[in-house]
Amino acid sequence: MPRSQPPIASVVLIEDHLIVRDGLRALLSMRRDLRIAGEAADGAQGLALIDACRPELALVDLNLPGLDGVEVIARAKASTSTKCIVLTSDHDDERAKRAIAAGADAFLLKTCSRAELYATIDHVLRHDDPLTRLVADEHPTSPVTAAELRVLFAIKAGKTNEQIARELNISLNTVKTHVAHLFRKLGAGNRTSALARAQTQGLV
Repeated sequence: MPRSQPPIASVVLIEDHLIVRDGLRALLSMRRDLRIAGEAADGAQGLALIDACRPELALVDLNLPGLDGVEVIARAKASTSTKCIVLTSDHDDERAKRAIAAGADAFLLKTCSRAELYATIDHVLRHDDPLTRLVADEHPTSPVTAAELRVLFAIKAGKTNEQIARELNISLNTVKTHVAHLFRKLGAGNRTSALARAQTQGLV
């Protein structure tokens, strides 16, 4: 009996550096379940491409000519169901928070490995809790989710669990669960240690 083919997800690449697009295209072409639907070199072209193709996934650079990546994501999310993975070359925490607020489903540095890129794509396309950044070094396969990252930023701001629950409109038990997951993934035993490890790994 012939083996069934995996479902194919369409992907667009929005990146102004040709050599980076070439690398992403080569990596994604190795996956039988992904199809490159188009490429764009600036924000306006990228947004038009998403509107025209309605892909399942867009890989979006933040530093784009014209419309920046945050604006592209915000507008795409307002009118389509396209998932957006941010790929960026810098550790700009403020821009990362803006991208997440705009609706980014994942946030990865361009220094990530092929395995990290594939894992992020798989998480996002499976509609799992949005992956934001992968914890490096000791826990390369343990993702820190967008929800956990929001809790981590709140911890960094000195908020209590009760304050975090109110601010994020989630239950206190959910906050405690996120904190426990963060401690496990970061190999930390308390908030101070978790923040120190998160800062070392470029998470906050």
